[in-house]
Amino acid sequence: MTPHVVIVGGGVSGLAAARALRAAVPEAHLTVTVLEASARVGGKVRTERVPGADGQGAGDGGGYVLEHGPDLFLTRKPDVAALCGALGLALEPTTTQPRRTYVLRQGRLFEMPEGLSGLVPARIGPLLRSPLLSWRGRLRALAEPLVPAWRGGDLTVERFLARRMGAEAYNTLVAPLLSGVYGDGAVLSTDATVPELRALEQRHGSLGRAFWAQRRAAPAAPASGGEPAVRGGTAFASVPGGLETLVERLRADLPGVTVRTGAPVRRIARDGAGYAVELDAETLRADAVLVALPANAAAPLLAGLDGDLAAPLAAIPHEGVALATLAFARADVPHPLDAHGYLVPPNETGAVRAVTWTTSKFSGRAPDGVALFRLFFRAPGAVGEADDVLVARASDELARTLGARGTPLLTRVSRWPAGLPRYTLGHPARVAAIEARLAEHAGLFLAGPSLRGAGLPDAVRQSHAAAHAVLAFLSLP
Repeated sequence: MTPHVVIVGGGVSGLAAARALRAAVPEAHLTVTVLEASARVGGKVRTERVPGADGQGAGDGGGYVLEHGPDLFLTRKPDVAALCGALGLALEPTTTQPRRTYVLRQGRLFEMPEGLSGLVPARIGPLLRSPLLSWRGRLRALAEPLVPAWRGGDLTVERFLARRMGAEAYNTLVAPLLSGVYGDGAVLSTDATVPELRALEQRHGSLGRAFWAQRRAAPAAPASGGEPAVRGGTAFASVPGGLETLVERLRADLPGVTVRTGAPVRRIARDGAGYAVELDAETLRADAVLVALPANAAAPLLAGLDGDLAAPLAAIPHEGVALATLAFARADVPHPLDAHGYLVPPNETGAVRAVTWTTSKFSGRAPDGVALFRLFFRAPGAVGEADDVLVARASDELARTLGARGTPLLTRVSRWPAGLPRYTLGHPARVAAIEARLAEHAGLFLAGPSLRGAGLPDAVRQSHAAAHAVLAFLSLP
């Protein structure tokens, strides 16, 4: 009888896992079903394409390409780029000019010093010239190579990096970068959130020495495995038409895979040597189950099967995020918009965490003569605020920092309640407990952003690893 694999979750993680299974084993030898609770696949990757007033399509200079979730991915982690290459998708890098980013401090925008490598200043000149730091703060940051490596247990990211470069450099330069991706460094685990930094410190004794050693060893080896080149060496990229193009191409490249939307799973239980996947009105039997969901969504499905597995999953905190997208006539924004946006340190007042200048990052994302912005609000309160309140806050922010005037041409608000996992202190122990319990359930696998790495490349990497584990369990090639 043909083995049946059920994938719970139709986000990028679930679709990537399904494609990896199908690429390895034809339909005649493996049945694959993807179950998605919502009405659409793609999870948090959602692109809205709005035609222009003259009927021109989005992305050709006449309409809008609006991202309601992530809008790019990191190219130095090759998994998404390699997947795009395998699917025949070109990469759309962020613009190389301007490449700078600003930091908002006391109501003014200051350029982030060049050479921040892995959250750590790796170039002396830009740091010395930066008005963001006092002379005391600059000298303390430059003394990082003199700080001995930490040989104790896990630290919060704030304690780890402030110890290495000083509190001023951490709060002003690192915390804004960190909070936009990972959250509040005061509660995040170094070993779980930025384990590569801890490893570099242990190996080289200093993060600065580690990055200088890497620079001396450059250029890196060329990418392989189907990864298309990114023009200009930019660190981030998307795909033409927005990231949902990747979802659409993934969905179309699943021959013989059954993808069901509007199919919420209520419970996963044992059924002999396999599993029973219970939906509202039916139960599917599976030889293997891959749960490609955030931990907070996976936990209740597995509680009846194994409470000791569900408990550490439920203990992984998730933070909500709200974002507002606003478009203004370019003539109504006097700022030169000569950067990709700005970040707001956590110690600054206000509700906004970061502002992305979309039309400075990508071409073809708005009609000609329009400036498009995305504003990220601090959780948790912003997630529950009304759309008009968030739009008003966003308009006030752009007026105050960029001089934007007039009425926005377009507004959108997106919310992801409890949408972002946070790897707080104790996260490695929780992951170890989860994996120990999983080992007791042959044929049950997890993938998704909650355990190791929350970005799209990490999600694809973990999904491919889980798919290969499924194939090994089923003794399939």
